[in-house]
Amino acid sequence: MTLQDRLMARIERIPESGCWIWLGCVDTAKGYGFIGSGMEAPKVLKTHRASWLLFRGEIPEGLQVLHHCDVTCCVNPYHLFLGTNQDNVDDKVRKGRGGLAKITPEEVEKVRSLCLSGLPQRDVADMFGISQTQVSRITLKKRWKHI
Repeated sequence: MTLQDRLMARIERIPESGCWIWLGCVDTAKGYGFIGSGMEAPKVLKTHRASWLLFRGEIPEGLQVLHHCDVTCCVNPYHLFLGTNQDNVDDKVRKGRGGLAKITPEEVEKVRSLCLSGLPQRDVADMFGISQTQVSRITLKKRWKHI
């Protein structure tokens, strides 16, 4: 059985959304599906990446396979697109999901400004509804580096 046969045998097509939901092994923390490559040197592939390879072609070095639909276990190749890690972060922010998306780029600048003025990080965190750890990471440019 080919990789494509194995992938297609374990999906459920959702007509309302167009998603092809992977019903096999899934990472419970993030929801991404996994499938064995079945090649001579076997390795495990994320199912959305396998779908891209099978239906759309190679994945250039440095690019990731991202979801238009934001359903991590979706393997519909037309719900997928290629992008950089920064594209992925920007997509999350634009769509209002993920830890970074709780505040806007303008608010990131305000968080840094308030912290540099001496306001305690805990107070800044409370003002923006984020954790003190996030404030620290933003201030140290470990998060939102591009701002």
